[in-house]
Amino acid sequence: MTRKPYQPVPLIFAACAAVLVSACSAPAALRPPDIVEIPASHTQDVPSSRPAATTAPRPDAVVRRQPAATAAPAASQPNPVVRSQAAPTAASADTAKQASTYQSVPQPIPNQPTLPGASVGQPPVPPAGEIAPVPGPRQIDPLNNRLPAEPTSVVPPVVQPADAGFKDYGVNPFVNTNRDQLSTFGLDVDNASYNVAKRYIQQGSLPPFQSVRVEEFVNSFKQGFPSPRTSVFGIFADGAPSPFHTDGSYLLRIGVQGYELPVFARKPANFTFVIDESGSMSDGNRIAVARQAVRSLVAKLNAADTVGVVAFTDRTRVVIEPTSATNRDAIERAIGTIYPKNGTNLQSGLVAGYDMAVANLRPGNTNRIILISDGVANEGGIRPEEILRSVQDYANRGVAFTSVGVGFGNYNDTLMEQLADKSEGGNYMYLNTLEDADNLFANKLVALQEIAKDAKVQVEFNPAVVGEYRLLGYENRAINDADFRNDAVVGGGIGAGHTSTAIYALRLLPNSSGRIGTVNLRWTDPTSHAVSEINGDVLTSDLRSRFEDTTPRFQLAATVAQFAEVLRKSAYRGEGNLRDLSHRAHAIAQLIPDDPAVGEFSALVSRAAQQR
Repeated sequence: MTRKPYQPVPLIFAACAAVLVSACSAPAALRPPDIVEIPASHTQDVPSSRPAATTAPRPDAVVRRQPAATAAPAASQPNPVVRSQAAPTAASADTAKQASTYQSVPQPIPNQPTLPGASVGQPPVPPAGEIAPVPGPRQIDPLNNRLPAEPTSVVPPVVQPADAGFKDYGVNPFVNTNRDQLSTFGLDVDNASYNVAKRYIQQGSLPPFQSVRVEEFVNSFKQGFPSPRTSVFGIFADGAPSPFHTDGSYLLRIGVQGYELPVFARKPANFTFVIDESGSMSDGNRIAVARQAVRSLVAKLNAADTVGVVAFTDRTRVVIEPTSATNRDAIERAIGTIYPKNGTNLQSGLVAGYDMAVANLRPGNTNRIILISDGVANEGGIRPEEILRSVQDYANRGVAFTSVGVGFGNYNDTLMEQLADKSEGGNYMYLNTLEDADNLFANKLVALQEIAKDAKVQVEFNPAVVGEYRLLGYENRAINDADFRNDAVVGGGIGAGHTSTAIYALRLLPNSSGRIGTVNLRWTDPTSHAVSEINGDVLTSDLRSRFEDTTPRFQLAATVAQFAEVLRKSAYRGEGNLRDLSHRAHAIAQLIPDDPAVGEFSALVSRAAQQR
């Protein structure tokens, strides 16, 4: 059956639910065992700083929303599935009045090709959100509900010296839904933590447990989500019983997929490189890797793009003023003058980089700073908060930020990661080798074009179905529940084609069925600054009854997350070990033979198991 294009509608409250069901009956085609689309309610041009909840605050002033009635189980069908749109619950009169003013007019995104269904003269990017796949089959088994012993405490964040390398953000515990139904975090597309771990394992040791961030392991791999064709984002979910635990818990994967953008349709770009040429960059091949990263990007740019370079030691200098990317010989000569010397005043270098980027700012273009450093700052500001304060005046000027880490041993992961997390449109990558540098922008040039900033997710779990939930990772991306709709709170930056994935462990109530929870996604358009929000329900019928019946990509994501759990010595890692994971990773690599990254992961787990 041909699926009709998704027609987004304004957010409608519970009083209109019956009308909403009858109005949204267009079927969505499924191809078992593919992921199933979750229909979405959506709003656009959402009023800034709208109340985060609609019920009275609890004594701790964290606002909670009342749970919606449990949805009836969806029927098991091999073909089209119709699911009604989710309506928010317990809306106050003031909030309902606000909702009636929401606009569903699409926001234009410059230089994007016309998408299917768009007519001439309309903005090429469609309204705001298509909520998408969640896998079948449509039933779950009754649960054993035996709970493992809880740890006596969760490791708190530890403040370490700036050159200590890694920071321990602790491990998220299980949360009882009767106490807290909401899980809120900023989206993350970083993958540096996995590449750091890979470097350690390839050199013969396991990585420090503090260096392991589960979400960055998972986000290092393709998730198999289809690109939304008529929306900015698709939201996806699937799940199955955990093969790594004996307590009957389920694993739920929730993914946010940004729309793909053809290379020919990307915006012109203005890139400002800020390169560390301090003495510590002489270790290994750090300077060579930094130079190669610049060459890699410049080779893929055209006459509409510009490149400027700033370098820093204890002093800062302009290596080359912004120039057309076609001036490759001049750029090559300029970066050839970069060599290690003296101390490291990263703060001064970053301020100079922002000065250059803002002076060369072109509204509507991609404007981005790319910092390449080992993060070993020893002059000026040496902590992330100090450095960020010095550039906070640039926060809303439209310059996005990418942090690229190089080096091993005296490498400051904490500084490089936090600079990215707290910056406008920030993302964080890590380079091991010259080959990594050469491939850094090979398939990611378009992804440097930001399609959303301050992207946040809030999952509202249904206590009638979910007894306890636990978010794997995102410890340092946690956001107060009440700040989900506080647009002054920084979320994550998402580029075209980017995927951000989160995995939850769930303990479902025995024999429960219906709505597991509602996934809410909120973001700001980087060009128009309009705020959009979409949401959709995940049902128990969206879970497979056996892990082996899920898609290979789900099995990969779950196994990668478990690998990270073991490496970071999580109290919730279950009974499995690295040798067991090695067998599972090998089997998954056989299911996905055409993805070299999966084969590399299998070999990495095997090598880690030998070092255990």
